[in-house]
Amino acid sequence: MAQLVPLGREVSAEVLASFNEAQTGELLQTLLRIKRNIRKSATANGARRHANGVRHVG
Repeated sequence: MAQLVPLGREVSAEVLASFNEAQTGELLQTLLRIKRNIRKSATANGARRHANGVRHVG
């Protein structure tokens, strides 16, 4: 697994370098939307568990 990290970084750097400015902006907006959706889902899930009296161990 440790050997895959440098390869992943190299490949992702090459892919990102091939993007033009518009593609980079589109990728950023998509990633930010995914981040918001994850946070929203996690918050909703936590509220739902709290309302049902379910406690998360940890």
